[in-house]
Amino acid sequence: MNTMNASYIAIIFLAVYGLLFLISVAIYVLYGVSILKLCKRLNINNGFLGFIPIAEIYKLGQIADKACALQGQKKKYAKTLLTLSIITLGLCFLVLIAAFALGIAAGFMGVNEYTGHSLVAAPTLSIIIAFIVIILLYLGMFGVAIALIVYEYIVYYKIFKFFKPDSAVAFLVLSIFISGIQPIFLLICAASKEPIPYFNANNIGTINPEFNSVSEVPIQQSPQNIENQ
Repeated sequence: MNTMNASYIAIIFLAVYGLLFLISVAIYVLYGVSILKLCKRLNINNGFLGFIPIAEIYKLGQIADKACALQGQKKKYAKTLLTLSIITLGLCFLVLIAAFALGIAAGFMGVNEYTGHSLVAAPTLSIIIAFIVIILLYLGMFGVAIALIVYEYIVYYKIFKFFKPDSAVAFLVLSIFISGIQPIFLLICAASKEPIPYFNANNIGTINPEFNSVSEVPIQQSPQNIENQ
């Protein structure tokens, strides 16, 4: 009976984690598709990078940069997001490596005290200092990760505001409270047919020469241009 109960629990456990894995894969694919479509809409090259970790957040920043450029604003969201992502990842690796090394050293010291043989040269003070360093690294990683998350939501809002100005606040609030819903809102933005606010096409190269001109995007002309026509 106990064996049958354990089998049922194992099946439920695998089913739940299998479902979560499928949901995660679906969100990942939707996110990549949304980045690809937004890049195509704004004529940003290499939209396929939206399917590659780290690169996808850079492309998201590029979309926000392009949206701001079309409104006469020069931003560097892409570079900032990429920098914060790399720093967070680097600090994460440092914390893991330092914790692993500290665990081995502490284990050797424990064996040393039990057997009386000298297995490690590092005194207890060195272990304490190493532990403090790990804590500081962890706090640094946590701080940078928080900054990355906040900055990422700022980028989301810029994109939402550009394509769906009336729904931008609602999209942002739902994105904060419902994890994984961002790709759906990005796809809605990519499918939007609302006119893009007026911009001076002659100044795009000056605002942000990294981007090409916009293709297949309706442009809302200014009254002055309409009179000239």
